[in-house]
Amino acid sequence: MRFFSILFLIFFVATLFIGNSVYQSDLEYDNVRDIENLTSSIHWDYNYTLEEPLNDSEIISSRMKNIIHKFIDFAGFTSFEVMKTGVEFGYNNPQYDFEFAFDILRLLIIAMLIGALAPLLIPLIAIITIIVIVIYNLFKWIKNKKN
Repeated sequence: MRFFSILFLIFFVATLFIGNSVYQSDLEYDNVRDIENLTSSIHWDYNYTLEEPLNDSEIISSRMKNIIHKFIDFAGFTSFEVMKTGVEFGYNNPQYDFEFAFDILRLLIIAMLIGALAPLLIPLIAIITIIVIVIYNLFKWIKNKKN
């Protein structure tokens, strides 16, 4: 769950960057645009007619297909609305520095990776220690064999 939350935050901060960079580009070219009209022209259009099962053997598969298509519709609509909101907010509030939020997200991702890899460190350290002890005992045995 944490992964998808972080992914959603990265997506949202990226849309804020997009709105901010569009504003900076408009400043360079002395262009003024109505960002709400621009983003309102973007629509999520996912057309799928729900399947009705034709016989008893297709009931489960048709229901699962309907669930999957409804989730795709939900995820697409949500991401489009978040994208529009982020672009509008980034464009209307150019005074905010979104790079700070991106740096925090980068640190959160690094912390998540370290947290996920931490349980692997203890066995890795144990294996390295055993290998070092075996090599040390092997050299000691070879040295005693020569004498």
